Amino acid sequence: MSSLVNRRAAAGLTAAICTLALLDGVNGALGSVIRPYLMGSVAGGPDEIAWAAIAYFSAKLTAFLLSQRSSDVFGERHLLLGAAALLVIVTALSGFAESTPFLVSVQLLQGAAGGIVLAVGQGVLLKRCGRGAQPIIQAFLAFAVLVFPVMIVPFVLGATAYAMHWSYVSFVCASLGGIAWLALHAVRDHLDEHVIRNELPAGRALLLAGSLAGVVYVLLEGVRHAWSESSIIVLTLVCAGAGLGIFGWLEIHRDDRLLEYRPFRLADFTFGVCVSLLAGVALLGSGTMITMLANGLLGYTAPQSGLVQQWSAPFAVLALGAVGFCLRQPRIPPPLFLATGVVLFALGMWSLGGITSGMAADDLFASICLRGFGLGCLFLTLTMISLGSVPAEHATAAAGFFNFGRHFGGLLGISWMQTLHEHLMSRGHEALAAAWTPANPEFTQALAQAKGVLIAQGATLAQASTQAMALLTAEFQRETSALAFNGCFQALAMLFVFAVPIVVIVRVTTELCLLHGE
Repeated sequence: MSSLVNRRAAAGLTAAICTLALLDGVNGALGSVIRPYLMGSVAGGPDEIAWAAIAYFSAKLTAFLLSQRSSDVFGERHLLLGAAALLVIVTALSGFAESTPFLVSVQLLQGAAGGIVLAVGQGVLLKRCGRGAQPIIQAFLAFAVLVFPVMIVPFVLGATAYAMHWSYVSFVCASLGGIAWLALHAVRDHLDEHVIRNELPAGRALLLAGSLAGVVYVLLEGVRHAWSESSIIVLTLVCAGAGLGIFGWLEIHRDDRLLEYRPFRLADFTFGVCVSLLAGVALLGSGTMITMLANGLLGYTAPQSGLVQQWSAPFAVLALGAVGFCLRQPRIPPPLFLATGVVLFALGMWSLGGITSGMAADDLFASICLRGFGLGCLFLTLTMISLGSVPAEHATAAAGFFNFGRHFGGLLGISWMQTLHEHLMSRGHEALAAAWTPANPEFTQALAQAKGVLIAQGATLAQASTQAMALLTAEFQRETSALAFNGCFQALAMLFVFAVPIVVIVRVTTELCLLHGE
């Protein structure tokens, strides 16, 4: 069943799937935005809470890849309705989490259900709604999976956790999710219930899930364990790599493949998945740095930090609407908006790379707005380039791979930025420590000036000496932190400069191979 639906059914499908995607966005932000509040609620430390994020992302990445095969086995209708119901139930249950094992279990189910809903739901929209309506429909979905969880949820969760309790957000979102499920159920006749295959290769599915869990663990915990200096990280990485190698060998030598690879025969899709990986790095990498900047250098609380992120939301929405409208006009080439998004994002990150220790949040406004507008242009255009030409029978598999690339890129971005920031902080400490010594006339002069100000304010000589050194040490830390953030933002700005040519080469190579039948 791949026939197009009428406008009313298309609106119902779009509203239901986008609302469920909003629900998934809240679940994904729990372990990162309000981690201190979660630790207090479930009486767990950083290590215990980290397992919740590991479980969530591992299950979600696996669900993305298995969405097509699961749809073939259970039928599109039963799979989507079942995953949506599970997502609503476990979201409501997360509000009752009082122990770490319960929270980890809930996040595991949230990740699996959310991954199925996003991949199968986007596949349904691609198959059931007309090509002319896709730019607007995908713009609404991009708001649900990009703008809301990354730019709005941090403020909502932070403000709620700070003023009341974070569980209220779960209950409200679960209520909205229940309404969305009812709306989806109302248009269930437009979902295919046909079963194509009878079984899911459980062994290969478990091997894939375990290997991905190992990769996610390394990416999220590598910085805390000093990467190669930790035997746990090295052993986990080796086991995960071996598992993925065995899985790849089995896929090559088995006639009944677990994953559907035929979308990669399209050059645009291959190009889009590669760029989605970079876009994920840019999205979550920059989001992580902005949050760290607000919480660390600016000393903001969770609600204030979320408010800084929220500045980019209106501009991202404006970009989604404008690009969605323009993409409906066949005369306007989509790569134009892709290039515009890359340039605006790079400009925003480069301007953030010039921050100083004395800057305030208002000084970041223009840069963060550029980031929001650039990401809006980038993601919607990328979605249309990647998925716009995929045949209906491969839409779910293509949506799964595309979302996998974006989320896996996000994990790479978080890991890269945290590692780079720690490295730059260490290098900055060494450089400034070598300069801030009594042998340096500038340090001696600064210390003398600080003492003079403190003595003028009524401090004794002994007190002035101690307090002056404390003030200079604090300024030392702030300058080091500012330099580290500068390096991270500049690295993000240069990301596409070095990576896009490689991706273009991949696309051209893929197209040439297809033309020559290789």
